[in-house]
Amino acid sequence: MKISKKQQILDSALSLFSTKGIDATSTASIAKAAQVATGTLFHHFPNKQRLVHQLYLAIKHDLSLQFTPLQTQDTNELEPLAKSLWNNALDWAIQYPQKLKFFQLASVSQLLSVQEQADAMAQELGVIMQLITKGQQSGDFAPHPIELVALNCQAQYLSASNFYIDNPALTNDQHYRDASFCMFWNALRPLS
Repeated sequence: MKISKKQQILDSALSLFSTKGIDATSTASIAKAAQVATGTLFHHFPNKQRLVHQLYLAIKHDLSLQFTPLQTQDTNELEPLAKSLWNNALDWAIQYPQKLKFFQLASVSQLLSVQEQADAMAQELGVIMQLITKGQQSGDFAPHPIELVALNCQAQYLSASNFYIDNPALTNDQHYRDASFCMFWNALRPLS
C-alpha cells in the first residue's frame, strides 16, 4: 500500500519533531526526510504552524481510538471506566513513545494556541470531558473548573507515561499500574 505524500510529510515531521524538537526542525528538513519537494510540503501545509496543528490533531485522534470501545459501556460506576481509560491511554503511550514525545512538545509550543489545544481535547477526547462532567455532577469528583481539571489529568497522564517509557520493566507491574491510577483518581476526588 502506497503512503500518500501528505502522510509521508506527517510521518517525517513526527520523527524529526520528536528527536530534534519543533523549533529546531525546519520545513526544508521535513521535506527532505519525506523525500518530497518543499513546494509539495507547502501544498499540503501552508506553513509550519499548520503542519504542527494537523499532526497534533492526528495524534489526538489516534489516542482517542483507544477509548472508542469504552464509550459504549453502559456503567454508572465511574472508577472502573476511568481505570480502563487510564490503562488504555498508558498502553498507547508505551506503544508509541514518539507520538507521546511530540504531543508533549506540541502542548508547550508557541505554534499551538491554548484554544487549538482545548478544541482538540473537546473534539478528540470528549469521553474524558464527559467522564469529568459526570463525576462532578454526581459529586464523585471535586467541582473544580473543568479546564483546570483536564490540564491536571493531562499532566498526570504524561508523567505516568514517561515513567513507564523510562522504566519498561515496570510496564506491566500491577502494583505500579494500580498506584499510578490511584494517584490520578484521588486527584479528581473531593477533599474530605
